[in-house]
Amino acid sequence: MTYYQERLLAIIEQADYSHLTKKAYRSDVRHLCRHVERIDLPSLQRYGKFLRDTYAPATVARCLHALSILFDHLVAERSLQTNPLARVKKPVPAPHRRLTFTYDDVHRVIETIRPDATPLFCEDSGRPVNPAKFRRFLKEASEHCLGRIIRPHDIRVTFATTLYHVHQTDILTIMRLLGHSDVRTTQHYVLPSHDIAHTSVNRLKRTDD
Repeated sequence: MTYYQERLLAIIEQADYSHLTKKAYRSDVRHLCRHVERIDLPSLQRYGKFLRDTYAPATVARCLHALSILFDHLVAERSLQTNPLARVKKPVPAPHRRLTFTYDDVHRVIETIRPDATPLFCEDSGRPVNPAKFRRFLKEASEHCLGRIIRPHDIRVTFATTLYHVHQTDILTIMRLLGHSDVRTTQHYVLPSHDIAHTSVNRLKRTDD
C-alpha cells in the first residue's frame, strides 16, 4: 500500500484543488491506507462496510466519492487496470431541505462583518482570519440580520447558485472557481431556482386527451 499512498498523495498535490479539498483528500487517503492492505474489490468492499458501520451516510458517501475520483487518476496513469471503487456500494444520505440564501442576504451579512470593504477572510492586520473566529462572526451577524444562521459553506453555495441562475455562468467555469475537480460535486452547489421551475411549468402546452 505504500506505493499507492505515495501515488495518491502525489496526485492530490499536483491537482488544481483548493487547500481545504487537498487537506480532506489527504486525510481520506491516509485513512484508507491504514485500514486496507491491498487495492482490490474484496478489500475495498470490506472497507466500504467498515465506513458504513462507523460513520454517517453523508460522510461515507463523500469519502468514497473522493477516493473514487483519485482512483480514476490511477487508472488513467495505468497504475490500476480498473477502478474497484466503482463497484463498492455507496450509501445514499437521507434527503434534507437546504436553506437557500439570496445574494442580497449574504451581502447584508458580509457588510455587517466588514463594513469597510476590507477582505472578508483577513484580520485587520491583513493576516488570514482564524476559521473558528470567522464562523462565530458569521453566525452572530446572520442571526442579527436574517434571523437564520449562515455557514461559510452557504456562502459558496450562494455564489455558485447566483453565478449559474443570474449570470448564466456555465457549470465548468463555476467548478474551476470553486476549486472542484469533478463537475458532479459542483452540481450539488447550484440550488434549483423556484422562479425557473415555475417558468418551465408555465411553458408546457396543454395536450388534449
